Amino acid sequence: MQPYKNRYSYIENAYIKYRSVLLENDKYRPCKSITRDIFSTIDKFRNYYLLNNNVNLTANDILNCLNARELNDTTNTNIRVMRELGLLIIICKNSYVLTEEFVNLANSNMLSKNYFLDFIRKCDNISNYCMLFNTLICTLREGYLTGNIISFPESIDDFRRAVPNIDDRNKYCKMVNDIYGFHGRNRTIDSDSYTPNANYRILTVLKTLNLIEDNGTFDNMRCYKLTTDAFSLLDTINLNFKVMFKNSSEIEAIIGEIDICDDDSIICDNFPLDQEKIVDINEVDDEFNSDVADKIKNKNINKNNLLNDTVENSTYVYVKRRKRSSDVTSHTRIRANGICDLCGNKAPFDDKYGVPYLETHHLVTLASNGPDAIFNTVALCPNCHRKMHSLDLVDDREFLKKVIYNYLLNDEEKEALEKFEKLFNITK
Repeated sequence: MQPYKNRYSYIENAYIKYRSVLLENDKYRPCKSITRDIFSTIDKFRNYYLLNNNVNLTANDILNCLNARELNDTTNTNIRVMRELGLLIIICKNSYVLTEEFVNLANSNMLSKNYFLDFIRKCDNISNYCMLFNTLICTLREGYLTGNIISFPESIDDFRRAVPNIDDRNKYCKMVNDIYGFHGRNRTIDSDSYTPNANYRILTVLKTLNLIEDNGTFDNMRCYKLTTDAFSLLDTINLNFKVMFKNSSEIEAIIGEIDICDDDSIICDNFPLDQEKIVDINEVDDEFNSDVADKIKNKNINKNNLLNDTVENSTYVYVKRRKRSSDVTSHTRIRANGICDLCGNKAPFDDKYGVPYLETHHLVTLASNGPDAIFNTVALCPNCHRKMHSLDLVDDREFLKKVIYNYLLNDEEKEALEKFEKLFNITK
């Protein structure tokens, strides 16, 4: 199918160049755990919202919305799909918010499947990339690369019955691994202990969208082929990939990305790739947290580091995460005295070092080249920290600015106050 490889060259080049990101990174890799009826899920949330006129949901609201008894793999998959489509935000374990995008959809006459197609067509930024989008594209890639999209059996026994020859089964597993990167956790491609059904749930979605149609059977397995609508959609996706993957440094910043404090990640130009400078991020974190705990307990902070606020003075470690000052974090948490600077509640628990657990938040994020300094930091409980990164409400930001200002005023930190006023453009 070489003509289609050339026709969709931007898509193919992205999957070749960034395979480790798109097919092997747990945040983006294709995922077969996709609800078969995405559109029914959207409509259930839609009906619930129109009936209750409430965008703030609890876990029980989610269960009622989905007609489910408990939060399980199926309900969590539905929640993840809603998040990936930009329709739902998770605030904390028992708190969810339907987005403005969802409200606009719910109040419109647009069909859920048309919203989904628009979402796919408009996805031209790597920040919108997700498992669902990736699974759909990989399945369409199978269609134009091989001429067939195979619906593999869901069990290894059925797969063995359909394809008796082990060499043929291994060829199928290799093909799926090449296209989807999926061949089962902790299994080798030729383990013969699983079925390579990486796409079996997304096929229902593609059929509903009229992107695939029946193409008979091959090796006793149902096959599908791409429709004219699918090729038209792929033309759009290919052009989007040209835009999405034009900035190699932005994509490479995703490699090794850590799902931790969002403001720790930062793109570093001319990053050194020699092996001697690559470090284990877990070792860095352990060393950092231990250092912070010691300084909080003993209050042995190097005050010369408290205003070290420039990007040039910062140290970087591999995985594009800016290394923070343990002195700044320690000082920020000491002055909070175990109380969240936003909600005013006590830290939810003590960490393994016996220190009240609060997280340091930078009002101007490190990813935006914000200063890692005491005039830009507050100590937040985990819930409030996630709230800031999810919503970043103006009222919360203004409140936290006042908190920082009062801290600096009470501590008579004259230099820090000047830098605070300069950072936030405060004029007397």
